[in-house]
Amino acid sequence: VVALVRATAKETGLSAKTIRQDLRSGQTLDQVAGSKSGDVAHDVLSAIQARLDKLVDSGKITKQQETDRLAKATARIQTLMSTKLLQGTGK
Repeated sequence: VVALVRATAKETGLSAKTIRQDLRSGQTLDQVAGSKSGDVAHDVLSAIQARLDKLVDSGKITKQQETDRLAKATARIQTLMSTKLLQGTGK
């Protein structure tokens, strides 16, 4: 979630504080990011892909494991982007 908030801040120009306030008010990250939603997801997935590439290159995971992990990360990011995360919390 932290990476998604950071990417939303980067892509939208909003502060992390503003984004957290919007999330607490019941908005999803998709709603906060608006037209930049796809860019936010892409930024986070690109960072994950880079980390996974390093693991493959070092022999710590296989290419198939990388593919599987990237698919899971993609699904998780889509879920997080469309879920009301902090609604009603003081955090």
